[in-house]
Amino acid sequence: VGIAIGIWVILAAIFEISNRIGLGKMPLVQSLKRLQGLRLMAIGMFLAHLGVGIFTISAVIETSFKTETTKGLASGESVVFGGYKIKLDAIEASEGPNYYGDKAILSVRRRNDAFAMSPERRYYPAAKMPTTEVARHTNAFGELYIALGEPSIVDGRAVWTLRLYENPMIGWLFGGCMIIALGGVLSLLDRGLRIGAPKAKVKP
Repeated sequence: VGIAIGIWVILAAIFEISNRIGLGKMPLVQSLKRLQGLRLMAIGMFLAHLGVGIFTISAVIETSFKTETTKGLASGESVVFGGYKIKLDAIEASEGPNYYGDKAILSVRRRNDAFAMSPERRYYPAAKMPTTEVARHTNAFGELYIALGEPSIVDGRAVWTLRLYENPMIGWLFGGCMIIALGGVLSLLDRGLRIGAPKAKVKP
């Protein structure tokens, strides 16, 4: 239902702007000239409705299809998650000015897309506080998050816990918000909406 509403809002916005510029009812050049002559308020309203539609669709997909799981991997082992093949190549020691920790070296592949990710576990001695540095990879279809957990010894090998999260359409969700904001800004910039201060009456 949410996806259908989002599509309806987008189509309604496109129909409205097309009707304003006479798209399909007059030569294309003339329609483009009418588009250039539209007030910022009209363009802003179109963008705002377009953004609402994109936000609605992506929010429904992100909420309905996001997945997460926890897997234990030793060096050299791999797991398939959300269409990604994730291999733990190695665990390396990491160190900074005020922390030390462990960093996972991961090889990730999905179809023809191959990349590396390196989540970390850090410990800050001064604050006596451990932290998790999440690795993330974003593409047009969503975002993959990987967090490194604590190790355990299984059959004499160190098995590291990986927490895996996939959030589909998350980029489109934020993109919809930005389009809504842009539409609002354009509407506010429309000089026809500005209310000037009342002029003082001049006595004769």
